[in-house]
Amino acid sequence: MKNKITVSIAGQTYTLVASEESGYMEKVAAHVDAKIQEVLDESKVSLVDGAVLKLKMELSEAKREIFKLQNKK
Repeated sequence: MKNKITVSIAGQTYTLVASEESGYMEKVAAHVDAKIQEVLDESKVSLVDGAVLKLKMELSEAKREIFKLQNKK
């Protein structure tokens, strides 16, 4: 069954639809909101630039982790 909720992330309203429970989706949205706000507060950039910076940091971290796992034998 799909659950539909409306959340606010960085002052923008989004409608989420997922099979997860509403409480879980609200927690995820709150976490994303906090992380984006953290980037915006630290770097004084726009919302879009902040989201892009956050994603680039997470991508770099994921690539490092993949590299470690591939070279671990």
